[in-house]
Amino acid sequence: MYTQTPIPPNTHPTPHTFNTPGGDSAGGNLALATLLLLRDAYAGTIPLPAGALLFSPWVNITDVHPAEGLGAPFFGHDIVSPCKAHDFREAYVGHGGDVLEACRNPLVSPALANVHGLPPMWINAGGWLLP
Repeated sequence: MYTQTPIPPNTHPTPHTFNTPGGDSAGGNLALATLLLLRDAYAGTIPLPAGALLFSPWVNITDVHPAEGLGAPFFGHDIVSPCKAHDFREAYVGHGGDVLEACRNPLVSPALANVHGLPPMWINAGGWLLP
């Protein structure tokens, strides 16, 4: 978790005004999934944070093999090999049942979610991560 600029003196902010979840890679996935969960499951009871910081977030884990869609041209240049990405995906969602179907859940692959109503996000990604 990262916080924004220092809190001005003589103010009493509520947690949502200065908490900013953030993460790198899978941590970015968890930060975005947390925002989605707060928006959808806790609407009106827990306020959304002021924003989010996502550093090269892995937000679509349905695509971990070069033969599967958008990730294909990038695997020769990625730090994580397709085999390792597949292993990481299975470790994240489990080995039982339909792994790909589990990955299609927007809380697992937040890129598949509707982001309407989420706070502002700063997303940092390198050139190989952008289609």
